[in-house]
Amino acid sequence: MHHTHTCELRTLHHDECYMTQVILQLFAYKCLYPKHFHLNRGNHETINMNKMYGFEGEVAAKYSKDMMRLFTDIFQW
Repeated sequence: MHHTHTCELRTLHHDECYMTQVILQLFAYKCLYPKHFHLNRGNHETINMNKMYGFEGEVAAKYSKDMMRLFTDIFQW
């Protein structure tokens, strides 16, 4: 029996120090279990909300603005 795991991306905003690590781990689970792990995009993954809650700044500090563009594209998918 397979279990389906669901996670709303808005939970990423609860601990700003680890937002990028959390979303990358969720993406890894999706790659490992594509038929059994589902990501449900909430209303927090907009450009403005990512700026307001610090996700954009964290990505820019740890990676690059290009990486933030990739996250934005994924969140709008």
